[in-house]
Amino acid sequence: MLEGFCADIEDLLRDGILRQPVRHAVALPEICAALEDPGMRGQDARYLAWCERWLRFPHGKGGVPIGARLLRLHKRSGFTTARWLRALRVRRNARNYRGLGRPQLSQPLNRIEAFEAALCLALTDAARRWYADHGRTDTTVQANLGKLLIAR
Repeated sequence: MLEGFCADIEDLLRDGILRQPVRHAVALPEICAALEDPGMRGQDARYLAWCERWLRFPHGKGGVPIGARLLRLHKRSGFTTARWLRALRVRRNARNYRGLGRPQLSQPLNRIEAFEAALCLALTDAARRWYADHGRTDTTVQANLGKLLIAR
């Protein structure tokens, strides 16, 4: 499911679409943090901690850490943790994603688009690394993914 969600982000980037993949990519820390919680609840502190541990993205010159900036951007979407987990669950029946390969991205038109595409790829890489290093062996994560698989 998580791989399919990441592949969807990359497919949209390949098609030259940016707004939707950015919105989905900044939800990845919340999704992963919620999967670590027995009640599948999202919390700002967990979002920030996940970004601190897993996200490898240049922090830039600002005094605000990238996780806090992403959290503010994520909050603007107005979607709840439950909505993002439902979006993840939808991927359980999809079998047409390409897998772990890097997409051929469309050429960004400017620096902002290049930044957004790089951010999306950094977040999908972080989610995949999180799952490979932590999620696939964590009993809570696996139990929550199982719940999403059987949920209607």
